[in-house]
Amino acid sequence: LDALFSASVLKSGWLPTEAVLGSLLPILKARKVLAKSAQVSTDANARKVASEKKTLTDRLSSLIKDKLSKYRCTGEDVDLELVLKASSDLYDETMHSLNSAQCSCCSLALVTLVRCIPDVEDCDDVKKIYSDAVSNWSTQKSTKIHSLFFGDLIQRMPSLASCILIEPLTEATRNGISPYIKCESIKLLSAIYKHDVSSEEEHFSVSAKKNSCSKVVAVLNDSLSDSSLSKAKHRDEALQGCKTVLNYVKAHHPLTSEELTSLETNLKEILTTMKGGGMKQLVLKLIDTVKGLPRVDGQEAKQKAPKSTKERKKRKKNSKK
Repeated sequence: LDALFSASVLKSGWLPTEAVLGSLLPILKARKVLAKSAQVSTDANARKVASEKKTLTDRLSSLIKDKLSKYRCTGEDVDLELVLKASSDLYDETMHSLNSAQCSCCSLALVTLVRCIPDVEDCDDVKKIYSDAVSNWSTQKSTKIHSLFFGDLIQRMPSLASCILIEPLTEATRNGISPYIKCESIKLLSAIYKHDVSSEEEHFSVSAKKNSCSKVVAVLNDSLSDSSLSKAKHRDEALQGCKTVLNYVKAHHPLTSEELTSLETNLKEILTTMKGGGMKQLVLKLIDTVKGLPRVDGQEAKQKAPKSTKERKKRKKNSKK
């Protein structure tokens, strides 16, 4: 398999796209079976077999992460129906991940698939997969999905992540099943607003971020007074999220006076509960930042709202004609 999916073979185009993409799910299933059977035993022979199976499991992980995840296909090569079916099947496999390592492999395999879809930012099927994933992860105690499933998409396809993850992650921040899930959602939102994208993808990302910015600020503001996030470590995550998003606001998207006043009030209230240290300095800095931000009225904010991704894309195509 290492030789079959080597970088030179994948780059040469010798393997059909269907063969490469169609191999992802069987490899993941084989990896899960091996990982499940590689149980530690007190018996010496059994331990040896388990060690060999673990080695094979690690090699399959490396095959996915270091080779198959780097596969790229062109628009002309893609059978869209095949890729969408493979993506759906792979998501189903993710829902039954054995552990975080298996979830990570599934995540990278899914990114490899959706990267092959032309105009993927406008693909409703992909949006549904990731929206359902966020919902399952944030509301089900027995979920097999881990936050790295979304972190991989943010890292590898930041433009797509901006288009399809901000809305469900905002909901997860507000209504997540636990403080841990809420804080992880804040971290993921921060990563989206911090992450740079390539110039050719920028128009998708900018539109999505600006369209959602006010809602993200609102949910972060609410998290500052969320009783379930009253512990210092949880509150600090919310404050770090505010810092990242306010840096974006400062550069790209003015907020209304009402939004900023509400945020400033919550920050001042938190300040009264702090004795000192680095986080108190952060709150003071955030308050100064909020005071210095430009403010617009509600009507002006609506007029300045950016066009949707589809509208921006259509305008871009027309300008090329």
